[in-house]
Amino acid sequence: MDSKDILYMVLAFCALWFTAFLCFALYHIARFMKRMQELSSHVREKVDDVLNSVNTIRMKIEGHVSAITSIGDGIRKIMDALRARE
Repeated sequence: MDSKDILYMVLAFCALWFTAFLCFALYHIARFMKRMQELSSHVREKVDDVLNSVNTIRMKIEGHVSAITSIGDGIRKIMDALRARE
């Protein structure tokens, strides 16, 4: 074997290890990206649940406020009618 042949064998071995490392790294990067996508979808679902809860509470409060406003208007009309009688 010539020194050139040994160099080519070492370079081939290095290329093999570099390829294996790239495959290993790409696999772990792909797994990481999949986990991040799952996490972001989970967080998005939780945020949507919180927004739906807030909207439900807001609608209930608005319903109660409109009912209280109607009651206040009715009491005001009764008071005006009582004052007009006097």
